[in-house]
Amino acid sequence: MIWIAFLSLIAVLLFIDLYVLGHNTGDVPDIKTSIKQSLVWVALGLLFSGVIFYVYSNHLLDTPVATSGKEAGLQYLTGYIIELALSVDNLFVIALIMSYFKVPDSYQYKILFWGILGVVILRGLMIGVGFSLVTLISDWVDYIFAAILLFSAYKMATTSDEDDLDFENNGAIRLLSRIFPITNKYENGNFFTIENGKKAATTLFVTLLVVETMDVLFAFDSVPAVFSVTKDPFLVFSSNIFATIGLRAMYFVLAASLQKFEYLDKALIIILVFIGVKMLIEHWYKIPIGVSLLIVVGLLVGGVVASLLKKKE
Repeated sequence: MIWIAFLSLIAVLLFIDLYVLGHNTGDVPDIKTSIKQSLVWVALGLLFSGVIFYVYSNHLLDTPVATSGKEAGLQYLTGYIIELALSVDNLFVIALIMSYFKVPDSYQYKILFWGILGVVILRGLMIGVGFSLVTLISDWVDYIFAAILLFSAYKMATTSDEDDLDFENNGAIRLLSRIFPITNKYENGNFFTIENGKKAATTLFVTLLVVETMDVLFAFDSVPAVFSVTKDPFLVFSSNIFATIGLRAMYFVLAASLQKFEYLDKALIIILVFIGVKMLIEHWYKIPIGVSLLIVVGLLVGGVVASLLKKKE
């Protein structure tokens, strides 16, 4: 019943965010509106830790991991903050993709609508796969996830934004071009059109395809990261999804201000390294969840503050 109630809640919240607040029109929301909406979604994500505390304190959910209400609440908060931080990097890449394909402002909401729905579905599938790995090869899965996170940190540290701009060589686009002709038109915001008597994919659909395939890559960072905090599938899923559902509103805030936070990527790299090392040493020394939460928050705040201080120089 808890799972059904949670999925129903997420469906309602997604409907409100993507359809009621952001999907009916192609108007780009102003920064003040986007900031207010983003703060509401973050507040909801943080407040849900209280629901977690209540559910686990009263043993209302059968889970494979016995966890107290306090411990579950801290694990949820840590996973949520890690996922929210990694989502910032996702949004930056989405902004680059939108700019690269010159997506008109009036059509960006459509990419975000379907893109975020795809994120939610994909994360759910990958969390299911991750939990299966935890169950089947529990002795080795921490080392596998740690290796993925450390490699991701290495790639982030050694790859510049310019290196990632060649989106047209995306494998999914090459595959699409074998199935449908691709037109460089937007065709009034449609994903497909008829060109020379044949069905053709528009640039808008190509943009969406790139966004979705890039999220597959990002999921390889975020899912192992939250599994480093807890192996409880409900905590992993709920923290991941709550960090995702407000991305539409957050996009319009960050797309306009991400250049102000040039040290945020460096903070994310250190966080990935910390989580990877934490997973490697877990069998010998378990870092308390409260300490992990403080370290993650401290690194994020440090990255933002350092970025703002440099802007003032």
